[in-house]
Amino acid sequence: MKNLYGKIFTILRRIPSKQKIFIISIFDVFLILFIGWVFIEALPFSVKMNFKVIFLASILTSIFFLVSGVYKDVLSEITKTAILFSKLIIGSIIFISVSSIGIDLNVGYKILLFLSISFGLIFTRILAKLDIASSEEKLRIAIYGAGAAGKQLDLLLENSKDYDSVFFIDDKEDIQGRRVQGKNVFSINDLHSALLRHKVDEIALVIPSLSDERRSEILKKLSVFNLRIRTVPALEDLVSGKRIISHISPVSFQEFLGRKPVKPDEILLKEGVEGQNILITGAGGTIGSEISRQLKELRPNKLIFLDISEYALYKLEEEIGQIPEGLEVFFILGDIVNGALLRKIHLQHEISTIFHAAATKHVPIVERNIVQSITNNIFGTWSLVQFSEEIGLKNFILISTDKAVRPTNIMGATKRVCELIIQGIASTKTNTIYSCVRFGNVLGSSGSVVPLFQKQIESGGPVTLTHKSVTRYFMNIEEAANLVIQTASLSKGGDIFLLDMGEPIKIYDLAKAMIISYGATIRDGNNENGDIEIKTIGLRPGEKLYEELLIGEEIEETAHPKITRSMEDFLEWDEVSKFLSELKGYADKFEEEACINSLKKRVKEFEHKP
Repeated sequence: MKNLYGKIFTILRRIPSKQKIFIISIFDVFLILFIGWVFIEALPFSVKMNFKVIFLASILTSIFFLVSGVYKDVLSEITKTAILFSKLIIGSIIFISVSSIGIDLNVGYKILLFLSISFGLIFTRILAKLDIASSEEKLRIAIYGAGAAGKQLDLLLENSKDYDSVFFIDDKEDIQGRRVQGKNVFSINDLHSALLRHKVDEIALVIPSLSDERRSEILKKLSVFNLRIRTVPALEDLVSGKRIISHISPVSFQEFLGRKPVKPDEILLKEGVEGQNILITGAGGTIGSEISRQLKELRPNKLIFLDISEYALYKLEEEIGQIPEGLEVFFILGDIVNGALLRKIHLQHEISTIFHAAATKHVPIVERNIVQSITNNIFGTWSLVQFSEEIGLKNFILISTDKAVRPTNIMGATKRVCELIIQGIASTKTNTIYSCVRFGNVLGSSGSVVPLFQKQIESGGPVTLTHKSVTRYFMNIEEAANLVIQTASLSKGGDIFLLDMGEPIKIYDLAKAMIISYGATIRDGNNENGDIEIKTIGLRPGEKLYEELLIGEEIEETAHPKITRSMEDFLEWDEVSKFLSELKGYADKFEEEACINSLKKRVKEFEHKP
């Protein structure tokens, strides 16, 4: 029976407000006239009353109810019952006073009249209460988007056991403040009080036509309300039954970034790699493994995967998937500093292109292992360059980082030296085309905050960040690897390519986005009952509040809209060679301070902050 009442009220609620009031007022007039007829004709103790007077009384009573807002109160979820009943009493007094003109009615008749008049309105109020009680057992959802998709979701939620839609949010000013399918439409700028008043649990974003940038902008605005934000499956799947309402899912934190990857240039993708024998160093790492996976589909002749980590190499071999026909792949365990190993690999496979992704990258670990990191990053790159010159390599692409720009830590300084090695050797009469690709964080990389935040959220928190104002550039790993591969076709020699990373993102905002993406809420001073707390723990040694991509001021466009070329100062190869020999002497003796001082002399604007 309760479900029946809920359905009746849902039908009433679906009717536009003005029509709803009109229907109830007409119902009221007929109900009062019926009561009058009962008192005049039907009861055995009928009273002689003037029917015309009763009609007048019913009209006046309905007008009072209309003007005083009784009809709005009846269907309101928030009107106090005492306020409603006080209006009903006044209305009944008006009716009884007018209808009993010239007639002496006793108290019993007046009470019976009052109860009869109030019955219809009270019954409707009971239906409303029952509907509200049933809806409180469900998750109350505000639907962002009052267009066709939002309205369709609203209709589907009517029969949901888990969700109850309470109002719409929309950007279109012409429908804000109006009602759609019986529900109010609010602007995002006027949302706070509506969310509190309607006790909203979650917000469903249902605007299929949104651009990624606008979607990101909306999600950032909604995140301040500390509510779960969800997306819905394709509505055609919901309507057809392929998916169900319970498949409404939290937004992914990538959606907060607002990046829309540019479609790759197929010519640029294949030109530098098709038919080549390619060596990928650090192939088991985050960026190295993604480059490896993508290269596999671009018709190279051979792929040689080199990594110093046995486990990383094992995982790559497990994940690389089916090998296209005609492609040979080889998984080699080894160190890039080992020149004899590199020469053996070339004798077996005749390497023509190197994607150099091997590096020690985790800032705190590098700060605690300075000499080892200098050896791996700097001398590993030097070893590969010497090897490339020996064999007359065709193409060499170094994977660099935004931390190489005005570095404050050893990792960034070593990567800037790697760039100087590439720029320096490219300035000589070499047959190899050397280039660097500089970009920021990739989502999900082993050294990024994303896996850490995921682990912390899954364990119930807290999520820890070093400083609330820290900002970083972020890029989807698939897009980053795709752009790196395309630079192989763009290089002229000595290039430093910059990948368009979009706008930098606050790590604090990323933490909030990730918590929301898990369908959780943030626990803070405004919401002490939230799920996950965010704690700041202080900057780590060598960590900067923000990163940069550009050292100089001059950049040059390339054939790809997301790749630019930075025109920067560099050291001549003789100077680089002298510096590397000096640094190696200090490293061989494990003289950390001497290594740091040597880096400071050669790396412009290096300010070590241990």
